[in-house]
Amino acid sequence: MRKPKVLHVLGDRKVGGVNTVLRGLVHSPLAVDFEFAALVSGQAGLVDRARAERPAVLVYHPSLRLKLLPELFALRRATGARVIVHEHAYSRSYEQCQVRNRWRFRTMLASFYSLSDRVVAISQAQADWMRDAGVVSASRLVLIRQCPDLAGVSAVAERPPGRPLVLGAYGRLCAQKGFDVLIGALRLVAPGTVRLRLGGDGVERERLIALAHGLDNVEFLGRIDDVPGFLSGCDAVVIPSRWEPWGNVCLEARAAGRPVIVSAVDGLVEQSEGCGLRVPPDDPEALAAALAALAAAPAARFAQWAHAGRASSRDQHREYVRRWREVFRQLVAGETTAVFFGASERS
Repeated sequence: MRKPKVLHVLGDRKVGGVNTVLRGLVHSPLAVDFEFAALVSGQAGLVDRARAERPAVLVYHPSLRLKLLPELFALRRATGARVIVHEHAYSRSYEQCQVRNRWRFRTMLASFYSLSDRVVAISQAQADWMRDAGVVSASRLVLIRQCPDLAGVSAVAERPPGRPLVLGAYGRLCAQKGFDVLIGALRLVAPGTVRLRLGGDGVERERLIALAHGLDNVEFLGRIDDVPGFLSGCDAVVIPSRWEPWGNVCLEARAAGRPVIVSAVDGLVEQSEGCGLRVPPDDPEALAAALAALAAAPAARFAQWAHAGRASSRDQHREYVRRWREVFRQLVAGETTAVFFGASERS
């Protein structure tokens, strides 16, 4: 008997959070019950290729832009598949930081979501914002907290804090991630307190290098392919993002037993409960104070944060797979209303 096919339409094939999570989903136990395929948004012949795949379910991943609305409409019409819009990009803090015309932005989102049978939010904060903004009905909104396979990072050994404290930060070097704020904070911390290992690449690389000029405690490592190895060399992880619908870096740090300092935005708030410190976004002075407090924290406090982070992430991938299985099962069975909505959930 032919397994139902799930076709993922991606924004691109680049290495990153979306594609990392997708690989974990495709190679999970879900492959026993479902067949997976992937295509890239905007490629020549996309609609015809999608039709030829004969999917039962189509999951649309690109960052939503008005110019993509005809593409999603055509994909739905051509395939006859049940459609999931997987919202990776947008959040309350994104809207506050980046959106000039809120009405136009929300109208665009509502237009995309109206073409879907389900909209998947990747954090409680994102689901709550969607509900508050009125861009999708509760009957179609589902919360599935994003979670790649954490086996590699979960095996990282805990370590007592060093002196100076070795901080890790990694991700795309872009304005969203707030690494400029982190470098500014380092200039305000007493010499010899902390050392930063900054991993990643992106459009802000040269600017960040210039901002760090004269700091002898900042090391630029480039792209990080071995995340467990990187985390093994860090005492704690800093995530100074200006917006972050979820934040895989925080999840990986928690699973590795590394205390975190995060911006108090979006999904980072719910992730960091009990396993580190939170600071206002875009505030180098507050971040510098948190860095100093972390460096002065006793080893016992580090151990508490490490254990809390590991405990909170332990079953998350299993729950992630379970929820996707249930959503796929609902749609293949023709159920029209989501069984679970995350607006009041806590875990």
